[in-house]
Amino acid sequence: MQRRLSTTGFTALVGGGLILFCAAIFASGLHIKAREASPSVTMEDVPFMPDPALDDDDAAAMSEAAGIESPPDDGGAVLPLEPETVPEQPSQAASAPAAANNPVPDGWKPKLLYRPTASAAGRIEAQGYQIAISGIEPVDPGESCGEGANAWPCGTAARTQFRQLLRGRALTCTVPDAAPAEPVETACSVGGEDVGTWLVAQGWARASEGGALADAGDQARDAGRGIYGSKPVLPAIEVNTPSGLELAVPPSAPSIIAPAPQAQAPAITDDRGAFPPAPSLPVQ
Repeated sequence: MQRRLSTTGFTALVGGGLILFCAAIFASGLHIKAREASPSVTMEDVPFMPDPALDDDDAAAMSEAAGIESPPDDGGAVLPLEPETVPEQPSQAASAPAAANNPVPDGWKPKLLYRPTASAAGRIEAQGYQIAISGIEPVDPGESCGEGANAWPCGTAARTQFRQLLRGRALTCTVPDAAPAEPVETACSVGGEDVGTWLVAQGWARASEGGALADAGDQARDAGRGIYGSKPVLPAIEVNTPSGLELAVPPSAPSIIAPAPQAQAPAITDDRGAFPPAPSLPVQ
């Protein structure tokens, strides 16, 4: 009897639990259906409601109350915009060095000249053109600077320095299309460096009197550069002889090759003492 009562209680307990579980599932389903049935509202669905525009009288009253001065009435005209202030850049003509004072003849254009050779500091030959750099006075290769024992071949040194600047690179010169027979005086540049400016600034050429490079020439003279400097001092050449190595030969050293003895030919003798006379031919 007691076992039957305990079995009945267990069955009732399990049945009650199942009923509660089913009720919970049913309630969850109702909640999900109710949420899906309710419409969702997003910000895109809300219409934009602009603020009502204020008229001029209301805007003026609000500005006066806030202590802000109203702008003057210009009749609705649109004020022109002021252009931006751009710092003035120097023109190419103002920054051009030696050729600024020399007008370019008609028909002359910048041209790339290959394989230039320098006959002097400021004189160039390339592709049939004979060019003298404008704005300078070239230094003759035979010119000598200094006096007496301090004299040195500054013209040759100037040409050497100019050749080192070129190093066989192409020049850009303002020249006519065809190479004329006579030399032309013009400006040239190599590697972005103006040739005339470089020569005068380094002291390897003189600036033309009253030219654009006069100041650069004065600075080179004051600094003692190039031809305005003193005689270059060449370093002494030292010859180091390895220690322990004797190269001197005694003056009384015997000859390595002995002279060969001179052989004498034996004398030819005849027992009869003389050769017999030649036979005579018979007389016809």
